Order: sequence, then structure tokens, then C-alpha cells
Amino acid sequence: MTSTSSSSAVTSEAPFAADDEGHEEVPSATIKFLGRDIPRHRVENVFKGALGGFVLLNAVMIPLVVPKLSRRYRGPPYLPSTAKSLDAIFTRLLPRSGVTPAQSTFLDLGSGDGRLVIAAAGKGNFCRAAGIELNPWLVLLSKIKASTTSGVGVAPHFYWGNAFDAGLIRKIDPQVVTLYGRPGDGVMSKYGEVLEEALSSKGGIVISNKFGIPGWGQRLIGEVEGVKMYKIPPQQQHDGDGTNDAATERERMKG
Repeated sequence: MTSTSSSSAVTSEAPFAADDEGHEEVPSATIKFLGRDIPRHRVENVFKGALGGFVLLNAVMIPLVVPKLSRRYRGPPYLPSTAKSLDAIFTRLLPRSGVTPAQSTFLDLGSGDGRLVIAAAGKGNFCRAAGIELNPWLVLLSKIKASTTSGVGVAPHFYWGNAFDAGLIRKIDPQVVTLYGRPGDGVMSKYGEVLEEALSSKGGIVISNKFGIPGWGQRLIGEVEGVKMYKIPPQQQHDGDGTNDAATERERMKG
């Protein structure tokens, strides 16, 4: 009786299988895949890595995708400003705009990696330079670049926000605003409406890289390499359409 009971207990607790010679085998922790036995810990590590990569990819991509999905934030894609554009803005247009950089604030809408803002703070000689960018990773990159770039006269400021936020633009209080838009979806018209609201009180210079702002033809005072410069007159002059003011500026720049 005792022997039978003992044998039964051992059998019920032993999860091992026997090979052809009767030896017990400890099962290996493997998973069969495509006819191969793969160690379970390797499979788990692969899945953990894939999950981590998926989370990281989403963290990077979501800020890039959201502007394309929402009409409120829909704007142009990230395209770095070229050396030719920088030269057109700082060397050929702004010196003839009537703005005194050492007494003015520069703002770039959709500042990307910050190169335009950093240039304004350096060779542009502006007393204050700022950028508004929706992608937080580009804001971080801009701050890193600004901290490691030599020859920057003032510390640039980068704001994580919507370039169509007229309230934020008024808070920064720029005298010069630059932007890179795109055709379609009313993007350029939206920029025009926002800047009209934000700058109407004090006026200012608006520089658009490549694309024109609809309805602003009479405000165009200069164009170089496709980069267009507009002038919004101060409020006291803004009750008219600013036509005479812009026309005078165009004639002055031609001279």
C-alpha cells in the first residue's frame, strides 16, 4: 500500500518526458517558428525591442502627422531654409526694409530646426529673435543648435506652439516676421489673416519664402529669388488700404 501511494505521488509531480532510452528530459524553453526551435528569451527580447521601437516611432511621428490631420494646425511641411534664402532675407531684403535690427524683434513662423532664428540672432543683429514651431522635437533640436552655435549675439527663444496663434505672435511683439508656407488648403490666406490680426496695431515687415499671400499685392515692397517682402502699415495708416505707403516703399527700393 505504502509503495503504491509513493509511486503514484512521484508520477503526478513529474512533468518530464522520457526519451527512447528511458531518461527523463527537462523541456527546453523554446518556441517553434518556421521549423526552428528559438529560445523563448530571445523571442521575448525581440518583442520588447519591437514594442519600444513602436513607442519611440510614434513619439517622433505623431507631432509630424497631427498638423496634416487637423485643419486648425494644418501648415507646411518641415523644409530647412537654403543658403540662398538666408542671403536674400538678411543681405538683400531686410537692409532695405527700413527696419533697424538692433531695435527690433525677429520672429520665424514654423521655425523648424531654428536656422533662420539663429541667423537673425547672429549675423542679422536683431536685439531679439524667436521662433514658433509645432514639432517639439524640432524645438529641442533648435535649442541645442542655438546653445552650440558660435557668433550668436542674443539668445534665441523657441516656442512650442501653433504658428497660426495670433495671440502668441502679439505676445512676442515682432517687427519682422518670416514664414515658409505652401499652396493649397488656404494656408497662405490663413497666414495673411493671422498676421493682419497680430500686426495691425503697430505694423511690421512680413517676409514669405516663395509663396505669395493672397490679397497682399499692394503691400509687396520687394522680391528677391522668389522671397517676397510685405509691409503692414501701423494702425493709423491701416484705416486705408496701405496702397500709397507700399507704393512709396517699392519706388524707394527700386532706387
